[in-house]
Amino acid sequence: MSDAAWAALTALVFLAGCGAGRFVNVAAVRFGPREFLGDQLRSLWRPTPHEAALTRGRGASKLPVVGWFLPSHPLSAAPLRDRLGPALVEFAAGALLAGLFWQEVANWRTWSPPGGPFLPDVARAFECPWDAAFTFALHALMLLSLLAASVIDLRRLLIPDGTTVPALLLAVVASLSGRLWLVPVWFEEGRVSRLAPVGARPDVQPVPLWILEHPHLHGLAVSLAGIVAGAGVCWAVRWIGALTLGREAMGLGDVILMAMVGAFVGWQPVLTVFFLAPVAALAVVVPAKLYDAATGKATSAEFPYGPWLALAAAFVVLFWQDVWPAVGSFFALGPFVLLAGLTIAVLLAVLLWLIAVVKRALGIDVEYWPPGFALWSSADTLTYLAAESDDLDRPAGAPGRPARPWPGSAAGRGRLHADRWRHGGSPSPSSQFRPNLRR
Repeated sequence: MSDAAWAALTALVFLAGCGAGRFVNVAAVRFGPREFLGDQLRSLWRPTPHEAALTRGRGASKLPVVGWFLPSHPLSAAPLRDRLGPALVEFAAGALLAGLFWQEVANWRTWSPPGGPFLPDVARAFECPWDAAFTFALHALMLLSLLAASVIDLRRLLIPDGTTVPALLLAVVASLSGRLWLVPVWFEEGRVSRLAPVGARPDVQPVPLWILEHPHLHGLAVSLAGIVAGAGVCWAVRWIGALTLGREAMGLGDVILMAMVGAFVGWQPVLTVFFLAPVAALAVVVPAKLYDAATGKATSAEFPYGPWLALAAAFVVLFWQDVWPAVGSFFALGPFVLLAGLTIAVLLAVLLWLIAVVKRALGIDVEYWPPGFALWSSADTLTYLAAESDDLDRPAGAPGRPARPWPGSAAGRGRLHADRWRHGGSPSPSSQFRPNLRR
């Protein structure tokens, strides 16, 4: 096919991706309020009337992106920012899938991470366009799942299992095809480091023979190793944070999200994702916090980390050909990779312990959470954080209370009637944001 034909197909994929973004918005609205996986999946065809009104359109309002700004949309009376967010989600879905299609399908003949000295015998390359299309479909599902998880995490500081667990299970099943991996589950360079002479260990087989002889078993091994590595590294950080700082450093939803990414890409790429995510987070969160501090805006110490993990995962998948030469030399160290991982974990624990010591020396209470918080569920933790950052006892405009608190705060804490009585029976603040239910 000519370049013009591939460009036309990429444009069609962009439009299809925008349509898939509409489903991402539906999942974001219906999965967020539900705790259990079964309830989240059932909400796709059994939504509440309010959820159906938020995600239902008529005529041209069903069009992705532009439909949110048409007068016939149910949310046409809502503020512009309430409609701009879902439109950007649909546009982002289209852009992600179009970029992925161009990288993995349109350029399938040249898609092969350069092995160089790291993979002398095995280099992952697509054998035909159908092979590339199969991998594209699975990676597209992963990117859409990451987008849905990010949207919900930004809104609610949680990642529902409905956005991660189904994709994780599908990735494990699809890995049996032997076509999903980016890097072999194990390989080792003949030298143990850049400082050692070439050929220092000539007895080392770079890629085990069983990988070549059993491609389907190898695909499953890549997926399972990715799950263990992705979930394990997040759980280690979560445990170290609780041990040294007296609080969770990462949520359980982040652990499952990284397990899903590992199921699709393997353990080497998922570890690369984990170490790239803080770079993206610091580049955005630190300037935002400094701006809020300079303007006197009250903010919470908590911020969602799932979107930055998702952003790093999308970057790694889209630009793996460029990422792999930069990280391949580290993963070629073989068993020394495990030793390096343990060393990093110990250094992290020491660093967080020193931070806790400095805070105590300055009179800052580190362990300020109530006793027994380690046994709390995710809902308990979020309820506590909501009570700390959205105290209804504080008058409007007081420090620490948002200028526009969440309309469901009083109802969620069982204080709706008391709050209305205290303020003279004023109507619920959420009435002005109700959707337009015109038929």
